[in-house]
Amino acid sequence: MEMNKVLAKTLSCSLAIVMLSFFFSISTSAALSTDEKIAIGTEITTIYRAARGVVAKSQKLINDASKGDKGLSADVVITKTKENYKKATGKDFKMGGSGSLMADTQTALLDAIKEVMNNAQALINEKGKGLKGFLPAIFAKQMGDGFNKNIKGKAYIKLTAPKNYVRNRANRPDKWEANVIETMFKSAGYEKNKVIFPI
Repeated sequence: MEMNKVLAKTLSCSLAIVMLSFFFSISTSAALSTDEKIAIGTEITTIYRAARGVVAKSQKLINDASKGDKGLSADVVITKTKENYKKATGKDFKMGGSGSLMADTQTALLDAIKEVMNNAQALINEKGKGLKGFLPAIFAKQMGDGFNKNIKGKAYIKLTAPKNYVRNRANRPDKWEANVIETMFKSAGYEKNKVIFPI
């Protein structure tokens, strides 16, 4: 199924000089206005970043070898994600209308977050082990993969970076994505959260 890139947003600016970029696409078969596509893309980007922020803020706790249960269950991470969402948007998280693509994408992403966190519990709660390797970038990739599986072709998340920093060829930016990263995301004047369309 062909995808229509409706927007691209930077997920986070560098650790060192690496820029992690998040691209979101909606199926061209979705009968939506441009404004609706932007609203969905903005919503999913906001949830995605809010969830990643929970894991980033919890790194010290996750890597605490002296603790067993860290209290970072899937439900706790979802609750904290919604708190981050409210901080970012100024409003409470609200599901889209039943049967809408907004609701489908929200559900697919929240379910992906739950699945990743449920699968990571044994690792996160392993006592006696310091650095777990459960990093924000790892979480973000697994969350995106879970979303793509759950949404079944209606939309797509891609986590990428400048070509020189991507080891897995499947995650390399395509020509348009690479151009956005190089000419916009790396620009000192890039307006955070600005919606970018393919030319």
